[in-house]
Amino acid sequence: MVEMTIEMKVIARKRKELLLTLRDMIASIRAQEGCASCSACLSMENSKAISLNTCWHTRKCMDDHQSSRLFSVLLGAVRLLCQSYKITIKEVLLPNGLNHDQT
Repeated sequence: MVEMTIEMKVIARKRKELLLTLRDMIASIRAQEGCASCSACLSMENSKAISLNTCWHTRKCMDDHQSSRLFSVLLGAVRLLCQSYKITIKEVLLPNGLNHDQT
């Protein structure tokens, strides 16, 4: 499994627009081949902090997502509506004997 997180610091007056954009995109991301999960999280401490968390069955599935038009549109919205953002990718090790179909 591979996790990709986009941590965003949204421009205050653009917060609602970003949240609506993410809401509209999450179902499409979840429908992409190999997507195990996709969710947006709001910070309780900082109203400008939003993260989009995705988990992919394989690195290839995540790479295909990053090459998609959907990801380009997502990054375009993030660049337009956020002060800054950071993308983190990490491999997720599953407990011994489990494969991604059992989680």
